[in-house]
Amino acid sequence: MFIQFKDLDKFNEFLLRNGYTRSDLSKKLGITTVACGRMLNGKLSKISPPMATKIAGVLGQDFDDIFQIVKEVRAGG
Repeated sequence: MFIQFKDLDKFNEFLLRNGYTRSDLSKKLGITTVACGRMLNGKLSKISPPMATKIAGVLGQDFDDIFQIVKEVRAGG
């Protein structure tokens, strides 16, 4: 299983509507702007549980409103 954004476009819209820049968010999360950019562009598809919890907390949002837990389907099993 892994964690991913429910809807990355809506998440990015939320950030814009609430005045967050990538730089702001990266500073609050303690990550580089490059890592934040990769996450917000969908190039980092799996989010670690601690990071997902931190993102929700920093933004004052419920985990389940932002993220979904995806069950990986393994080939042949």
